[in-house]
Amino acid sequence: MPGATVDGPSADVVAAQTVQSDVAPDGTAAVAYLKGATAHVWVSRLVGGAWSAPEQVESLPGASTSPRVAVANGGKVVVTFANGGNLHGVVKPSASAPFGSATSIGATGTYGEVDLAPNGNGYVAVKATLALTAVRIQGTTFTPVAGALNNDPTKDAGASDREAKVATNPDGSAAVIVWGEDPGGPGSVYVRTITGTTVGGIQDAKLASLEGALATATDVIMPDVGMDATGTAWLVFRQFFVYGGMNFGRALARPLPPGGSLGTAQVVDG
Repeated sequence: MPGATVDGPSADVVAAQTVQSDVAPDGTAAVAYLKGATAHVWVSRLVGGAWSAPEQVESLPGASTSPRVAVANGGKVVVTFANGGNLHGVVKPSASAPFGSATSIGATGTYGEVDLAPNGNGYVAVKATLALTAVRIQGTTFTPVAGALNNDPTKDAGASDREAKVATNPDGSAAVIVWGEDPGGPGSVYVRTITGTTVGGIQDAKLASLEGALATATDVIMPDVGMDATGTAWLVFRQFFVYGGMNFGRALARPLPPGGSLGTAQVVDG
């Protein structure tokens, strides 16, 4: 489909790096962004091939930051954002229902990466201070998952180019969350599976070597994750290796089957 103006041009639309989007299997989509002299979260939805008029989805005191958005079949939209030192969530239950009120889902949270299954259930990875935690979404209810996801709760998890990413399984009953931890440590990229509200064991994605080249002592960065229809998650990340006395970053992918362990790394960058 051709490109289309969603909002503006307007000086009230905040810089492009705040824009987030998601698409559901049925073709509905949404774009979330910040707008206003005091920034608030706005959403435009793609329905039947056309973008809707933008809607302001929250009016909390003060400026909002870090919007994230996820979309499910039937027009359900979940938006997360930070405001007033906490993370909040807003739910539009269906295409015909309005956005609900903002709900606090994470004290001191700075962002909430969110993903929904086609049926509308899903998970949020919540970044707050050093900790990374999770929240389950069922209907319009946000349920905190007990405990931090961190490998080491004293190390910074999910910051900067180590931001957490989420992939919810096809029926919405579980998710895989991947993140980077301990910048300058050197740290690594870690992954956990959450089933319901039960946190699974942690796995370290980094490699000791690749094709005979030893890993450097620098950080493992830029994690991301997606999930196929069988429930196998695919982690991607960047790690550095020594070639002829020089350090080169490589883009790697590792599969994580349901209930299993990380599989053999595959080189993506060629």
